[in-house]
Amino acid sequence: MNNVGTALQEVRLRLDEAINAHQQAAMTFEAFADDYNRDIALVNLAADRRLRDE
Repeated sequence: MNNVGTALQEVRLRLDEAINAHQQAAMTFEAFADDYNRDIALVNLAADRRLRDE
């Protein structure tokens, strides 16, 4: 999901979908106690929101 979110982020017109994908990735990594990849997903989520001017 993190890679899907990053691909959607690159399109820029699909930021809502990118945000959703990165949120799902972060929650999944959290469930598996994978802090490193969760943090990467959260950084990508922040970039989505920055691109969307939030």
